[in-house]
Amino acid sequence: GMPMGVDSDPDEIAHAPSEATSGLSVADPCRVDEEFYLGLCYKQCATLTNGTFPIRVAANGCCKELSMRCVLGSEVDFSGLFPGSGYNVNGEGGPPHNPGLCDGNEELHAGMCYKKCSLLTNSEYPLRSGADTCCKKTPCWNLLHTKTLGGQCQGFGVGGGMVSTHECPHAPTVDDAQKP
Repeated sequence: GMPMGVDSDPDEIAHAPSEATSGLSVADPCRVDEEFYLGLCYKQCATLTNGTFPIRVAANGCCKELSMRCVLGSEVDFSGLFPGSGYNVNGEGGPPHNPGLCDGNEELHAGMCYKKCSLLTNSEYPLRSGADTCCKKTPCWNLLHTKTLGGQCQGFGVGGGMVSTHECPHAPTVDDAQKP
């Protein structure tokens, strides 16, 4: 289905680009509840499997331990074929995303950071279901649940504006020192 943003607790998301406050590190440019694997950020296998299969070995696969035993079916667990399903998810349950973070008043949708729908609509339509569309409740394909306003850099299609370059939707940001 269509990726859909869900507001996060702002305390879980970085407000400043320092390692101490962002949950990013040089080795792992993803959120604290995610792991970096083959260029994308995924929810940690340890969390997804309650510690049973803590090592990611595929987009949708987790292994008991990092060893050659990961080639044995009994040592690996696979779940979810498509991005946004099974173990093939980001920290919020959506499709894996490129490294970096949105500002605290923003949400990630289709690889871009937008101002949170909950802030734009006074929590009446808190779920982002499109670049210019916010949703009241799932299923968001039901047009009675959605509201669309504006276009690129206006209406609901805006960035959080915490810094001047974020007035419009933008890619998640990673400090140069933190890029893999």
